[in-house]
Amino acid sequence: MKFLKVILVVALLGVLAAGMLLGQEELPPPTEPVLLLPTFGEAPNLSLTGFEDYSARFANVAELGVAAGATEAQKLEAAYAIYRMGCYTYYTAPYRAERTYGGGYGGVPDDTIGGYMDVYSRSFKVHSKDASEPYAYYGYYEFYSQLSEVKGPDFIVRLKQLVASALTNTEREADAPEGRTHWQGIKGSAVLDHEGGTGTFLEKGITFTDRATIKSDGEEEIANGNRRGYDEDWYDQYGHSAPEKTQHTINKNTIEADSIQITKDTDKNNDEYYNVKFNVICNEESTGFEAQSIQRTSPMIQFLSFDYLIVELEVYTNGYMRRWSCSESWIGGLKVSVFNIDGKTASGSNTYISYDKDVVTQGLADLWFGDYDYLSI
Repeated sequence: MKFLKVILVVALLGVLAAGMLLGQEELPPPTEPVLLLPTFGEAPNLSLTGFEDYSARFANVAELGVAAGATEAQKLEAAYAIYRMGCYTYYTAPYRAERTYGGGYGGVPDDTIGGYMDVYSRSFKVHSKDASEPYAYYGYYEFYSQLSEVKGPDFIVRLKQLVASALTNTEREADAPEGRTHWQGIKGSAVLDHEGGTGTFLEKGITFTDRATIKSDGEEEIANGNRRGYDEDWYDQYGHSAPEKTQHTINKNTIEADSIQITKDTDKNNDEYYNVKFNVICNEESTGFEAQSIQRTSPMIQFLSFDYLIVELEVYTNGYMRRWSCSESWIGGLKVSVFNIDGKTASGSNTYISYDKDVVTQGLADLWFGDYDYLSI
C-alpha cells in the first residue's frame, strides 16, 4: 500500500534531529463496513460482465484448511491458496473501489521520543484490458497523512507544529491511456477524520508522465532490482503470476505455519468468506526486498530490518478479496550529522473493497480530471 512507504521517517528525523523516528501503529479497526459506505465489504455480483467464480481454483484446499482437525500442512496450503487467490482477483477484477484507514507510531527504542500519524486513502480503478500489461489499472487515487501526536522532552513537543507542517501530506494521481497525472498537495494542508480527508492543491504542484516513460521507468526499476517483476517464474496454481498484494514475498516458505488462523464467516448479505491471519517470517526472502527498497530512499538510513509482519485478509468463497489488513514493525538506524540514532516503528491499516459499478463510476465522475469514457465499464 502506497501510504506505508516509510520515506517519511527520513523527513521527520531531519526536522527533529533528536532521535524521533516516524512509523505507524495499528489503530482500532473502523466500523464495518467502512463508515457509511455500505457497498464496501460486499461480494461482487457474478452475473455482471467480467466477474467470474474462481471457487474451483482453491475451494478444495481452503475447505480442508478451515475444517476442524486440519493439520498444520493443510492450514498452510489453505492460507497460501486464499492469499494468492485474493491477489489474483485484486489485480484482475473489472473494477473496484477501496477505502483504507490506518496509522501508527514510531520512536526511539525506550519510547521517550516518538510520534503518531493517521493515514487515509481511497481509489477508484478499472482494469485496462491491455494484453501487454495484464495487471494494469486506470483510475484515480488519493492519499492523506496527518501527524497527530508528538511525545518527548518539552523542546521536541514544542516543535510539533513545525513537524506536522512538514509531514502532514496529501497527494493524488489519475491514470489514463496517455499517461499519469500527479498532484502534490501543499504540505500541512491535509485534514483527516474518520470519514476521510481533504487537502489543498495548486497548479504548480501538477506533473504529467506519459505512458511510454512510465513503462520504460518500470522496466528500468525491475532491471535494477528496485521493483519486482512478475513472470512465469512467479506462477502458482492459485494466483498464477499475479503480483503480490505487498512488497514482501509471501509463500509457503515465508508464512509462519503455527501462527495461521482460518475461519469461515458470512457478511451482512450472508455471502461466505474466509478470514485468514498469519505471521510472515521476517528474513531476507520475505521482507528483504522491501527493507532494501526503503533503505535506498536515503543515505541517512544505516540499516533496516523488519521485526514483525502480520497479515489478515478476507476472501469470498468465489475468490474476490473483501478486506486487507497488515500490521508491521521495523527497526533501523540513521546517521544524522555526527549522531547515530536507533528507532522502531509499528503500523497498521485496514482496506475494504467495493465492486459496485455505481460506486466506481460515481467516484470517477466526481474526481476525474478529464474524459473517462474510454473506461467502458
